[in-house]
Amino acid sequence: MLMDEVAHVNERIYGRHEEIEALENWKEDMQGVIHGQEDSIVRQGADIDLLKGELTTLKDLVRALVTKTGELEDDKIRLTRRVSELTGEVRDLQRRCNELEVQVEEEELEVPHRAGSPIVPNRAESPPARLLVRHENRLVPVDDEVIEIRSDEFYQNIGVVRRDAPRPEFVSTPWGSRRQWPTLEYDPYAEFVPNSEPNSDTELPDYDDLSDVDPNKIREQNWLNEELVRSALEVVQRIRRDID
Repeated sequence: MLMDEVAHVNERIYGRHEEIEALENWKEDMQGVIHGQEDSIVRQGADIDLLKGELTTLKDLVRALVTKTGELEDDKIRLTRRVSELTGEVRDLQRRCNELEVQVEEEELEVPHRAGSPIVPNRAESPPARLLVRHENRLVPVDDEVIEIRSDEFYQNIGVVRRDAPRPEFVSTPWGSRRQWPTLEYDPYAEFVPNSEPNSDTELPDYDDLSDVDPNKIREQNWLNEELVRSALEVVQRIRRDID
């Protein structure tokens, strides 16, 4: 009887050993699985860090693109304004070139000659300095510049002012600075007194000199203006191509 109980206990102990051995094997398997999961977690953490770095880089790129887009918009606005300014300048230069072409055509008209020198009729040049002529709604000293007017208009427009004439204003032009006399409407000194009676002060001089009127210089200036207009047009076209 006792031997049977001992054999039974031994069997139970042997079974427990087998269970313990199975548990040890399961424990080792689970430890392997845990180590594998830990390695996977470490790798995933590294991937997450890498993705975070790439995300930061992308954010920086987006900010740079937004800044660059704003700068390009500002440049586009500035270029558009510059194109408008250049277009206005080109139109102004074209208008001035057209005016110079008209002047050249007028200078090329035939004039009578006497003793080898051309005679320009109906020109007023050098009456006394106190005399002014009303030309294009301006009071201009007759000895300041040559004004082409007919003799009847000369006597109707020439006269004096009761006070001293104001100083001329200097105006900048593409051809340099020139004197621009104040207009009658804004001239506080322009109390103009016409002198319609011909006398020794208002007689037309015998003008035999064309040294101040050189058609060649006008043609040369006209050519320079055309070159300037052409250059401005090229700049405008280049800016428009850059904008497009």
